[in-house]
Amino acid sequence: MDIPIKGGSSQIWKEPFAGGNPGQKLFQRFWQEVKERKNQRLRRIELPKKYGATHLVSKGFELESNFDVKGSLAFYEEALELEPDNVEATLRCSKALSDITLAPDCSKAEAQVLIKRAVELAEQAVALDGSNVRAHLALAINLARHAVYGDTQTKVNLVRAVRVGAEKAMAMDSNEDLAVHLLGRWHNEMGSVPRIVKLAIKLFYGGLEEGSHLEARRLFEKAVAMNPSRMVHRVELGRTYLKLNMHREAEEALTAALSLEVEDINALLEKYDGEEMLKSLRRGDRKPFTGWREVPAAWIAKAIPE
Repeated sequence: MDIPIKGGSSQIWKEPFAGGNPGQKLFQRFWQEVKERKNQRLRRIELPKKYGATHLVSKGFELESNFDVKGSLAFYEEALELEPDNVEATLRCSKALSDITLAPDCSKAEAQVLIKRAVELAEQAVALDGSNVRAHLALAINLARHAVYGDTQTKVNLVRAVRVGAEKAMAMDSNEDLAVHLLGRWHNEMGSVPRIVKLAIKLFYGGLEEGSHLEARRLFEKAVAMNPSRMVHRVELGRTYLKLNMHREAEEALTAALSLEVEDINALLEKYDGEEMLKSLRRGDRKPFTGWREVPAAWIAKAIPE
């Protein structure tokens, strides 16, 4: 059964398991953990109902900023239960679900369900407020993550949708640095697909759009200029410089990146990549690895402030 777009937290997590889904216990355990975190937080702060969805979203964002994504999700879900059409709560919930899929302990089966729900919530946010740039950007980001789990035809279709979404967000707000960043990521990904793979995809699936590391470089340099304090821009710029064999520039970008504030779990994971690429450069590796690394849980535990 498809996960419903609207409804309270009980619907979101119980509906997919109707009919004895093999992953039922796994997801029930996940949601139970989220509910327990919510109950602990609510007891601790004795949150009055009169504060409503806005206050719940604010509390959730505090937890998210401290890397407690599951804890934040509990508050965002509670906010959606109170106000199902609250755009901010919808977007925050979508982001939290999407971010949880990046965690080292998130299985592929769990991630597929979570990212599907994240996409649906982003689509709901776009439907609620089509003029909201963040809603279009959230949808594009989640489609990019969803593509990881699709078959080849799905990947081809979603790749186009991600580019269109990023370009639409840029057209709606020329100051949205994350839209510029996303399009840069798109170009890096497409530019890294081997030519023989592109030929095979063209033969069987109608072709794959072309990307360019040079265009990615231009976009990441633009994103850094727009928001110099956002760490992820500089890490991805450093990665792009490495792809272009610009090692001195890469070292400068990565060194600068690692001095910046880590704003959320995405930035934390990017920081690990940045550290590893910088180590590789300083070891004198001729061809440093520029892909995305699996981040050790022990590193995350050590990196998160007490």
